[in-house]
Amino acid sequence: METFKLWNRLQVFDESALKGVPSSEGVYVIDYNMKPFYVGYSNDLHRRLIEHLKKRGSRKINDGLKLGWSFSFTYAEIMSYQQAEAILLDNLGTIGLGNLRRETDPQDKWELRDLRLKHCRAATG
Repeated sequence: METFKLWNRLQVFDESALKGVPSSEGVYVIDYNMKPFYVGYSNDLHRRLIEHLKKRGSRKINDGLKLGWSFSFTYAEIMSYQQAEAILLDNLGTIGLGNLRRETDPQDKWELRDLRLKHCRAATG
């Protein structure tokens, strides 16, 4: 069974890495010394991370960049809670879990496989 991977791999926080970030809604973590330094949310991940990189974002990130600190980052595209639930049901199954129902939102059924494949490819690619 394929598994859903929410977070993309940790990458160096630079312009070349940001080229692969989608212009979709999501959350992100910017790390310093392999520890979370800044957590954010945006309706356009690509644009927001570029703003941080160009020192038009958080003052703390700006100060770190001015000091020459090396940051890394990861991100996750956001989906509806219904889609997240459908993915969990698909991955965990429903047998033996009394609080899980057997059905999912019909709208999610056609998106579920595509979401898992998209995120699995992003995590391995």
